[in-house]
Amino acid sequence: MILYCPTSFSFYNGRCYKVTQPIFPRKFPGRTSNNPCERRHAKPGLPRDRRIRWSSGLLAVGPLSPYKIGFLGLANASGNWTFHGLYDPDDSILVQAEEAGSARTALYVNGSDYALVPVDDPLADMDGYYSICQYPGPLGCAGEDPPEAGASTTRDWDGRDTRLLAAFNYTCEEGFFMDEDKNQTYEEVTCIGVLGGWYPTVPYCLAYCDGDPPEAPANASYSWDGFTRVVGTEVTYTCNATGELFGNLNESLSVICSENGNWSSVSSSVFSCDTRCTDDPPEPPDNATYNWDGFASAVGTEVVYTCNDSTQFFGNLNVSIAVTCQADGSWTSLPPPLFACRTLAPATATLPPLPEGVEMVGNVSHVYWIGSTITFECEKGTETPQGTTNTTITMTEAGWSELDPDFECYPVCTDDPPEPHANADRDWDGSGRLAGTEITYTCKDAEKVFGNLNGTARVLCEADGNWTSLPLDFLRCRARENSL
Repeated sequence: MILYCPTSFSFYNGRCYKVTQPIFPRKFPGRTSNNPCERRHAKPGLPRDRRIRWSSGLLAVGPLSPYKIGFLGLANASGNWTFHGLYDPDDSILVQAEEAGSARTALYVNGSDYALVPVDDPLADMDGYYSICQYPGPLGCAGEDPPEAGASTTRDWDGRDTRLLAAFNYTCEEGFFMDEDKNQTYEEVTCIGVLGGWYPTVPYCLAYCDGDPPEAPANASYSWDGFTRVVGTEVTYTCNATGELFGNLNESLSVICSENGNWSSVSSSVFSCDTRCTDDPPEPPDNATYNWDGFASAVGTEVVYTCNDSTQFFGNLNVSIAVTCQADGSWTSLPPPLFACRTLAPATATLPPLPEGVEMVGNVSHVYWIGSTITFECEKGTETPQGTTNTTITMTEAGWSELDPDFECYPVCTDDPPEPHANADRDWDGSGRLAGTEITYTCKDAEKVFGNLNGTARVLCEADGNWTSLPLDFLRCRARENSL
């Protein structure tokens, strides 16, 4: 209970009150309505259920206009409607304050009616406010330090000054801003007392990207809200048509606002929705490069391969060759002989004469390259005296390598000579089959003879490719007296 009221204050229900009549501009009304009260060591009065009509009566008397707006001390800017226990508003008043939707409230009086409205309500948008001062009251922002500086923000408060209208700045570190347009780098905060404590609320200092993210390409849409540019913001683009893909071979891709203040870049070959080849084009062959950027894969994309050495050519006799992404989702196919960088054979290179009974096989063409080979092969039913059937020559920078002078093909018996019986031997080396080759058979027992009544017999590889024909039992060794 207050036992004394200063001069010009009225005593009511244990409190001292006074109506002040400041004239001030519309901007920041709470700051100036506090001031005339605080000069008297008072604060804007708190309305309680039965006092509010009395407060409205204070405003309605005297030569004042039919309706007035007065500021009272009801506030929860510090998170506490009672201002740390100094006030004790009734529940019915708190309900009205909550409905007003503001941390700071004003008392609107019209005759005998009253209402609590937000300070920023259009009713308050006028000059000539009145303050109902309550004595005593909390001075300035005592007991309520301003908020700590957030990330990437500094605060120049001295740590002591909590007087009414004490002001200082929150400032963003270099490269950080309080708005999307990167215009605001600091905010001044002022003590406005019980009507709101420290005002205004300080926005976060954040890093932003310059400009908007790329517009969505044709046949695509994106998820951007139209204004967020904070570092770390991710914008996702999605192809609208089923079956179409971005260059990353996915239906969607994203760009991110990077710490350097730029949106992550995407190459034009990636940033489009198209029907694509899902596999990469072939890797370049040895001694060649290609112009593929690692992403382009839309139907119709052409990838050009170029020989590193200008004296080398692909199989099309050009230093470059191309593949194209086709409508079926595959790249055009190039056979190995075409898809290689090689050096052409010397213009003076000529093939050696073709030996009799020999034919050329493999890699036979009108164009030869360094490293090309040609195989000479014996005609069917013939082979060399060494038992081989082919030999190879190779193109060198000097021309074709020398053809083996001993490579000559002759008729041969394709089958092995007849097997001897168990009691006989033969002198065949296991490979000789040339026409004219003679095989001698010998009975192991000198007392025995073949069908010719001799201990030896001979078969010959004939020119027709067959061994000498003998009766079935001719090469069996038997006793001489049984040979007839």
